[in-house]
Amino acid sequence: MARNSGVVIRATGLLISALLFLMAVLLVYAGTLRDPRLLSWNSWAYSELLINYDGGFVRRGLLGELIKYLSGGQSAIPVANAIVFFNFLFYSTAMTVLTVVSRKRSILNTILVFLMPGSVFAMSIGNEFFFRKEMLFFNALCIAGILFSISQSIAHRGIRRFAASGTIVLIYVFGIVLPFIHESFVFLSMPANVFLIRAAAREATFGACTEASGIKIRKALVYSYVGIGIAIFLLLSYFKGNGQVAQAIWDNLSHPDKTLFNGNINDSGGIIVLSWGLLYGLTQSMKVLVSGVLGYWIAAAMASVLYSLTLVSIDIGEHADAKEGELCRWLLCYVTLLACTLPMFVLGWDWGRWLVSTTISFAILYFAIDRMVFPINRLKQYGVWLSSASVKYQLLVGRNKMVFVAMLLMIAFTFKIPECCIGGGRWVQDELKANFRTYVHDVFHY
Repeated sequence: MARNSGVVIRATGLLISALLFLMAVLLVYAGTLRDPRLLSWNSWAYSELLINYDGGFVRRGLLGELIKYLSGGQSAIPVANAIVFFNFLFYSTAMTVLTVVSRKRSILNTILVFLMPGSVFAMSIGNEFFFRKEMLFFNALCIAGILFSISQSIAHRGIRRFAASGTIVLIYVFGIVLPFIHESFVFLSMPANVFLIRAAAREATFGACTEASGIKIRKALVYSYVGIGIAIFLLLSYFKGNGQVAQAIWDNLSHPDKTLFNGNINDSGGIIVLSWGLLYGLTQSMKVLVSGVLGYWIAAAMASVLYSLTLVSIDIGEHADAKEGELCRWLLCYVTLLACTLPMFVLGWDWGRWLVSTTISFAILYFAIDRMVFPINRLKQYGVWLSSASVKYQLLVGRNKMVFVAMLLMIAFTFKIPECCIGGGRWVQDELKANFRTYVHDVFHY
């Protein structure tokens, strides 16, 4: 009887997972390829896809160059729709495969990953995120994560080391190419790849050399990877673009694409950004702090952390061999990923994108890496406090599993993280500026 009940539960879970997958894919298909000539998603994100090298080498231009070639001088919307859809389809499939090949696989995990803030379900329902360039970062991390997850299940030590080494090679290749699509890779994805490199290097060197030599190899791999990423970022910062580059790209756009932006380069979103200076970009981020919605972003960050760590706690409770301090190490992993994205919160105002990138990267790492290694002892008394608090929370979740599952479902279906630009009235500085101009006009008739 119990066995039949388990089969029914598993079959129900598989059905729910399949329905969520199909619904998400069909919704994105409806907004992209059902009529590929129409743009049914964010025009700003579309304009960013059009950045190319018509005005010379510039950051973010690699993908736009490919789109320009495939468009053949016509409107780039059909090509962009195809790229966006298949990118999302690959991401949805890769996340599913990752949760299946992982040792942490379970139907509940697959469902909760689909529903987590900003992931597959939220992207399709909210018509957000899936058209952003970060999707390429997630897909690259998924590919490396799947290969490494499989490598950890291989019994033959030599093949296992080979697969782990292949993971490292893939990460390096992606780390060299993807920043040319968007320089934010250095902050949004490189930190997650560092965690994966450390884990893969540990597998690749285990039994092949002494522990001391293995540590040196791991450090060399991490430092060289980070060094290459920083060097590419500095290169792209130098070729950040200017008004002339933006104008050259605009001039070479097709007429339909120009019409989409009212025939005005100042309305061209991601293209005109190339002409912005650093100071102007910083002022846009500062507006978030004084717009009256900072509390919402704090709540969004807390909800993302809570969802991720509760998912981990539920999963750890299902494994009797889970090591003590596992949740604490994953908590520190999440905090590290979020801390590494902080420059993006200063440089750009799409705060929802940065939060979602952290959450998705964390989920990919969790299912790719069997055991997270983090030097908790270096935190001294703070490490002791975090370990104690995480153990208590894990026990709480374990005793009330269904309550916390219900809480996660409530977050998934009632809480939305927008990409950016939450409304709520005029910004304070804009209100002051408008009133000051009115005052000057009334007094001086100017």
